[in-house]
Amino acid sequence: MLTEEGSKRRFWGPLVTLRQVLEGKSIPNHYYGISSVSDNMFAAISRLLELSVLVQENRAAIIEAASRNPQAASLLVRELDELRSMLQGGSAQLDYQREGVTELLEEVYRVVSK
Repeated sequence: MLTEEGSKRRFWGPLVTLRQVLEGKSIPNHYYGISSVSDNMFAAISRLLELSVLVQENRAAIIEAASRNPQAASLLVRELDELRSMLQGGSAQLDYQREGVTELLEEVYRVVSK
């Protein structure tokens, strides 16, 4: 079992100074959805990654199901396309976050170079 400190180290990884600055701060509530049963971006991205890995690791089963049953094949095409679209949305969210971090990095560079 991971200790509390071990869990924190896993969360922050090599970002030691960011941890020192931010560890006591919290993420604003609006990132977590309207209620505790609402989906939030953190759970959604994690779920999408898990689904994507599950699908890709079981290609043979999916192809076999599609080849045996034309109706299932049609549904699988639709659902794989939906999953792809959902992954694009998750990727867009990650791109947005990356752009925000890049802007902050540039701002910190400007402060440091004064």
